[in-house]
Amino acid sequence: GINAEYGSSGINAEYGATNYPQEKKLIPHGLSVCITSPAVFAATAASSPERHAEIAELLGGKPVRKEDAGKVLPEVLLEYLHDLDVLMVWEHWDTLTTTSLLL
Repeated sequence: GINAEYGSSGINAEYGATNYPQEKKLIPHGLSVCITSPAVFAATAASSPERHAEIAELLGGKPVRKEDAGKVLPEVLLEYLHDLDVLMVWEHWDTLTTTSLLL
């Protein structure tokens, strides 16, 4: 059968999301999507550079060339994550780059 409790959100033993039930430490799905989005979009930009550039422009407020979308969109998303304190639990925030996300 399917183990309904399996998932990467429950593998974590230390982190508990703010204002989230703490009986069992979980990383909420939406939070995991936000945290992984810069790396995902860096990896998928080549598949549709025009759409990635459009998203980067909408979120970043500046024109983005389609050939730069794979670098700019993740950087814009990282700025949002930083501004919203989403990654404040990660002690190496200042060293986070698009390149390190893909390693």
